[in-house]
Amino acid sequence: MSMLNKQVGSISVSCIGLGTYGLQRKDMHNVFSEALDCGINYIDSAYRYGNEGIIASSFKYMGVNRHDVVIGTKLAYKQQISMSVEDAVDESLRNLQTDYIDLYFIHSPKSDTYCEDWCRLMLEKQKGKVLELGVSNFNIEQMKDIRNVSGCYPAINQIEINLGFYPRKIIEFCEEKGIAVQASCPLGRMRQELVNHETMRTMMNKYHRSYPQLALRWLYQNEILMIPKMSSNSHLMENISIFDFEIKREDMEKLNGEVMSNV
Repeated sequence: MSMLNKQVGSISVSCIGLGTYGLQRKDMHNVFSEALDCGINYIDSAYRYGNEGIIASSFKYMGVNRHDVVIGTKLAYKQQISMSVEDAVDESLRNLQTDYIDLYFIHSPKSDTYCEDWCRLMLEKQKGKVLELGVSNFNIEQMKDIRNVSGCYPAINQIEINLGFYPRKIIEFCEEKGIAVQASCPLGRMRQELVNHETMRTMMNKYHRSYPQLALRWLYQNEILMIPKMSSNSHLMENISIFDFEIKREDMEKLNGEVMSNV
């Protein structure tokens, strides 16, 4: 099964990545292997998740070529207030057992040092420790702050986007500035008010597809990257089976309108 990619700065990232938050160690080997075989090249992690070392050991066990995977991880608020940015990057490098990190994010703008931290991360990029820099959970003003102090916008902004939460202004701003958008929580945590919404139930019957497939296809047709968590191979296969159908324009307009995005 082919997986389409999108350019994030200098890096080609699969439109569906593998979210690892809460993914158990026992599930990683099987899911990673199947994901890579299906063309998923992006593995999303974070220092705060506590799984960088597990990801490294899984890749080592599988004999994965480092250049075949795109690894994303994140600077945690705890690190921002307790250590230097350089030490934080080095800690993730050690945990991941790699010489470089493909995508390195500031996990949130919670710390009031995010502008300073961004400038220090640019130095780490110049050293080759990270290839591209991104942010997570940043709004428009916070991205402008980064641009004002550094002269550049992030390559990517990872924010919650799903059928129940669609931050339209942030998405449009990112598109205008050439910032890739990646949806965290793309399935809206499978909330029942989304899964059982009348519009969604109608479309599930119409297209003979599951809620995850329609939700992810909707994101794909809106040109948004996504990182659903997939804890089993059956979930993986369901979530990536979105390339052999298309949501019709009138139905996309319904999903992009007030019905689902304001649940």
